Amino acid sequence: MTEDATLSAFAADDDAADANADEGASETDASADATGTDPVEPGGTNTDIEPATSTYVWGTYTCDACSETVDRAWLEDGAFVCPACKDW
Repeated sequence: MTEDATLSAFAADDDAADANADEGASETDASADATGTDPVEPGGTNTDIEPATSTYVWGTYTCDACSETVDRAWLEDGAFVCPACKDW
């Protein structure tokens, strides 16, 4: 593509990509049915997924290592610690 390409030059590529995406989705659905497992529906639950873990917090915290009151802390080995105690 040249620098002066118009947006309409990309429209044909987007239509082809959408068709390929739809085709890929139907193949995925077919393989899920073949294995006997159903994908999780939106709003459903999946017990294999772990929730996200916070690694940084701000506010008023007490460092678990030195007991100093700080306004920001990082997670280290399951405890929130101040910047001075964090093993960088």
